[in-house]
Amino acid sequence: MQPKLHLLDNCILEVKDTLIEGKNALTSFYFRFSAITKTLIIEANGPENIIHNNRDYYDEIEDHLVFANLSWLAPFLNHLNKHLQVNFDAEIEVYPDGSMNHENVKFTINSVIYTKNKEKYKALGYAKTLFTNLVPFRQYISSVLFIGNDYNLSQIVFNMNLNGKKVNSILGSNSVNQQILSQWLQTLDNTLDQHKDRYKFKQQIPIVGGKMLPSTAVSSACFKFDLGGGQ
Repeated sequence: MQPKLHLLDNCILEVKDTLIEGKNALTSFYFRFSAITKTLIIEANGPENIIHNNRDYYDEIEDHLVFANLSWLAPFLNHLNKHLQVNFDAEIEVYPDGSMNHENVKFTINSVIYTKNKEKYKALGYAKTLFTNLVPFRQYISSVLFIGNDYNLSQIVFNMNLNGKKVNSILGSNSVNQQILSQWLQTLDNTLDQHKDRYKFKQQIPIVGGKMLPSTAVSSACFKFDLGGGQ
């Protein structure tokens, strides 16, 4: 079993001390996780030289970073990366008192898929694992983007507004709606058939009530032609 990934307390203290030094007043935190390097980039956004001698403000930020780490950042990160390598970007609003809006965390989840020679069964197998991890959170997901390159599925990107306070309870229920899972897989299967002869493609599909709605999808097709090497 691989070790659990999480943000260490000393990392949070380093963020806090740097903000105190810069007298930063924050509007948001931005998190970028790389599954390949197992690294987390944190951006603290807001003007400098605003907060003066207000220790309580930075204590509040520290408390909410600790809460974020325990309630949604580390649990969701580890859940997504069970048997997979899944990158994500997340953004959370910071209120004027230093507290944060954990009930509406914006996520972009990007999973890179490595397949060759139009191996659709492998792409569907990978997607089934990813979908199984995300179906329990379907109520927070607004869309999915399927990206193809070199005649193969190369990326799956989900957009969602996550209620971070619900993550641990959802993970604790360990429930996957098989009907929704099947519908997602069938939608991807149909998408791959539709674009099987295209060098590159993008298909953005809304997700409403947990279901993918391919009838309202927006597609982009790209074509590659050999023009004789420019001779």
